[in-house]
Amino acid sequence: MLNAEISRVIDKLRENIIIFLPLMLSVGILIYFALPFEPSWYSGLIVFALLLNAWHMLRHYEFALRSVLLALLAIGAVASLGFMAAQVRSAIVSAPVLAEELRFVHINGIVERIDRLDGRKGSRVLIGDVTLDGIAPDKTPKKVRIRIIKDDNLQAGQRISVKGNLLPPPPPVMPQSFNFQRWAYYNQIGAVGYAFYEPKDIFEADFVSIHYIERLRKAIEQHIYTLFGAENQTKAEIVTALITGRKTQMRESDKVALQDAGLAHMLAISGLHIGLIVSAVFFFVRLVLSAVPYCALNWPTKKIAAVIAFIMALLYVLLSGASLPAVRAIIMMGIAMLAIVMDRNPFSLRLVAFAALVILLILPESLLSVSFQLSFSAVAALIIFYERTRKWWQAQYARPGFFWRCMLYGLGVVATTLVSTVATAAPGLYHFNHFAVYGAFSNLFAVPILAMFVMPCCLLAILLWPFGLGQWAFWVAGYGAQIILNIAHYCADLPYAVLHQPFIGAWGVLIWTVLGCIIWQWHKKLLPLFTVLLVVGGVLLFVEKQYNIIITSDYRLITFKDNMGRLTAYGDSPRRFDKDYIAEYYGRTSKDYLRWSKSNDCDPDGCFIAVQDNVFVEIIRFPAAYVDACRRAALVILDFPMDALTEEQRERGCRVPVVSRFDTWRYGSYGIYVSPKGFIHMDTLYSRDNYDRPWSVPSWR
Repeated sequence: MLNAEISRVIDKLRENIIIFLPLMLSVGILIYFALPFEPSWYSGLIVFALLLNAWHMLRHYEFALRSVLLALLAIGAVASLGFMAAQVRSAIVSAPVLAEELRFVHINGIVERIDRLDGRKGSRVLIGDVTLDGIAPDKTPKKVRIRIIKDDNLQAGQRISVKGNLLPPPPPVMPQSFNFQRWAYYNQIGAVGYAFYEPKDIFEADFVSIHYIERLRKAIEQHIYTLFGAENQTKAEIVTALITGRKTQMRESDKVALQDAGLAHMLAISGLHIGLIVSAVFFFVRLVLSAVPYCALNWPTKKIAAVIAFIMALLYVLLSGASLPAVRAIIMMGIAMLAIVMDRNPFSLRLVAFAALVILLILPESLLSVSFQLSFSAVAALIIFYERTRKWWQAQYARPGFFWRCMLYGLGVVATTLVSTVATAAPGLYHFNHFAVYGAFSNLFAVPILAMFVMPCCLLAILLWPFGLGQWAFWVAGYGAQIILNIAHYCADLPYAVLHQPFIGAWGVLIWTVLGCIIWQWHKKLLPLFTVLLVVGGVLLFVEKQYNIIITSDYRLITFKDNMGRLTAYGDSPRRFDKDYIAEYYGRTSKDYLRWSKSNDCDPDGCFIAVQDNVFVEIIRFPAAYVDACRRAALVILDFPMDALTEEQRERGCRVPVVSRFDTWRYGSYGIYVSPKGFIHMDTLYSRDNYDRPWSVPSWR
């Protein structure tokens, strides 16, 4: 009986194999990135060959639970393919990374991308084909990213020479946080820094197509800002973000308002925008062709409209910067339009799975990005929801009446928002630590404005811009964008608009997301089991142990969370980004910090803080307090070099763990958990046994 039931489940899996292939690939990719060392190039190949050979041998034998074992071997083989894809991708993008800071260095290279920053902060410029004075070519980064205050004359494709400071890509703020080093590695950015002055030596280099696109983006951006003028900068910023994908120039207050109102997705070029472009072009082209009797009777107007809509969407993706969500959306849209051309159903979970499969094989590191997780979670959930409720929607739209259809449209917006909100709640909380309470309310009013006015006008404006006729369309889009921003500020200013959530567990996110997507697809008799596992995943979201102490790699910020839940910041001139990031980890804001100099637990000699009831951590600023600190604290943190201790103090040692600046230099940032009984568990950025990951080698190596 059990074997027969398992066989039916395996058959169900086989029928939907395309849907589960991305999940199997993801297992191997996650294993690769979770390893504390770089595996040998042949390890994934060996595992794949062994599993495939075992599957081939066992399929000829009959025994109990044979189908289960064969399924597990197949899953392992596909997972090993994901592991190999990550290995191959890491080898392909391998490029030199700056080992130490370079001061007053001449930077020469070709401008690849220019992103304007808010206010008078200049621009963030990506430079390729780099040469650095005094650095050997095999040690020179392939690309560097620098900030230039004055960049009025810069264009993509120009070769420039500028003097500035360069640093290696900064490490993560804390263990288990966003890894900028890894992101930079896969984008082949080997150094970051800033220029001292405006580039003076500017030469025209050999053009490639990407440079034309970048120049076009900058020309459109300059035209928009000139058209709207200084008094309408907000409108220009949002319209620019929707057309070129550049959001760096937006005011921080506007970004925060959109995020707190649950409308930040409107400025992230993704499936929503691609879908709106395709829908508008598809409808217009088919309407025009259908209005001509000869075309309507003799041409496949639906297929022609699908092809033209896809071409327009592809051009929009290139113009907007080809971000990962946009690439994912255009792959899905291409498959959907191909389905229309082939007279197939364009909306299917298999399309989502195929798009994920392609992206994971080509860009396996995208699995770790928040955009990939949010976009695929939302799209998969929406397709599942509307597949299950399709008959009801069709019946409702069959009822006559314009008012009724308007009501259904509003209901559809609310349903879409609620489903996507639930689907993205777990990964969203994991990455951002906050939840927009009024997201459904704000989207109910903002999405129709974006869909009916802003995006169609943006499309018209770009098409008419070369002929000098697009001004009116830009202005209509700008007014619509201003209304959306007003909605965002209104909702963000409401009481309890944002729910701040401390750090949640990654295992809970994984279980919640995966089971939430497959629970609708699996065998009905196993739904209770998957529902129980889903509840377990939901519980695991909120049982993750928080660090009591976080020490950044540069030792400029030591954060304590005491037994009363208060945050104390210790350090000289900590970076604002670090403070904000760690505050979000605890579900707080940087305003919740208590500076150590104003804390009752600190004095000029250091701090003595109760991180648990009757469990104390002490930070000392002078060697004379070392012996007493080792006697009364559960953990000692030194704010002076280790060699400042006397020989007698070093020989005597300390009965409790000691952390010094040398430790963070060697192992990176620290996350320290102190149990109520005084047990100390320390996570470090770099493993104490292995450091060999291509993107996170400590500076001393």
